[in-house]
Amino acid sequence: MIGCYDSLVNFFLLLLLYKLGFPTLVSNCLGSLWDKTTCHIWTQFGTSKASYHSTVEKPLYGPGQGSTCGPVFWILCWLVIYASLNPDIKSAAFHSACRNKSKNTVGVSFLDDTGLAVTSAYERDIGMTPGEDTTEVLQHLLQMLQALSQQWERLLYTTGSAINVQKCFWYVMNWQWKGGTARFAPCHKIQYSLNLTTGVAPFARKCLD
Repeated sequence: MIGCYDSLVNFFLLLLLYKLGFPTLVSNCLGSLWDKTTCHIWTQFGTSKASYHSTVEKPLYGPGQGSTCGPVFWILCWLVIYASLNPDIKSAAFHSACRNKSKNTVGVSFLDDTGLAVTSAYERDIGMTPGEDTTEVLQHLLQMLQALSQQWERLLYTTGSAINVQKCFWYVMNWQWKGGTARFAPCHKIQYSLNLTTGVAPFARKCLD
């Protein structure tokens, strides 16, 4: 992500605090602190004389990198994004060997680092050759991953942040069977790209190879 803590929308975070039942006095105090704080740059050479602060014309957003409350507010925002995902978009599914227990998840996050995951629900066609069938599985899987990733990008953008495409990557775990033994398919056998739109309209399209 790009500037996660610096781009969270303050009034949106304050509304989340209200929803959680925080006293109005606490939320107002935090909002006033964001609006009236004067910021200096501190380095090993000392503190800058120049400063900056929030104004009506150019408000500052987010609690800022390194702040104690930054991770907490991002988690609150993340929960809203997670709850807003389209339930029709498929995610990763894990089943026990006996199939009596299952777990579905869209992925995992650690602060502002998020990994998304999907599991192919494609039903193999016995009328196809193994190679043709594998191609269909991979194409179906990529469509699912692209749909999930694109909605995640849109929700991030809606809440004030953005995906850092230069730091993103994706991979597919595909099996090749030989003599009853399954092995991961070599990387060079998968030639696909994942395309996402980012930012405002007209959206800039980014390709992740």
